[in-house]
This record gives sequence, structure tokens and C-alpha cells, in this order.
Amino acid sequence: MLWNFLTDYFRCDASLLAEPTMIARSVLQMALFCGSAFFSGSEIALVNAETLRGKD
Repeated sequence: MLWNFLTDYFRCDASLLAEPTMIARSVLQMALFCGSAFFSGSEIALVNAETLRGKD
């Protein structure tokens, strides 16, 4: 019962993934995700650099 509900709930139409708008949205989402990861890493590096500089 639960398994059937979950498979019905998460079922998707694969043909929708090939539409140009969906491809553009996916590319934009990946670009935003990579940008977020880059800036999070930069923030961590700057905080650690300030910590190391303060120990001198």
C-alpha cells in the first residue's frame, strides 16, 4: 500500500525532461548551486585566513 503510493507520487514523465525550458532550468539550477558552493568555500577560506593571521 505505502510502496504503491510512493511510486505513484514520485513517478515522472521522462519526456518532460527533454523540453527546452526544463533543460534551461536545470542548467540554471546547477550554475546557482556551483556558485553557492564557490562562495561558501571562499567564506570559509577567508575566515580561516583571518584566524591564522590573528595567531601571529
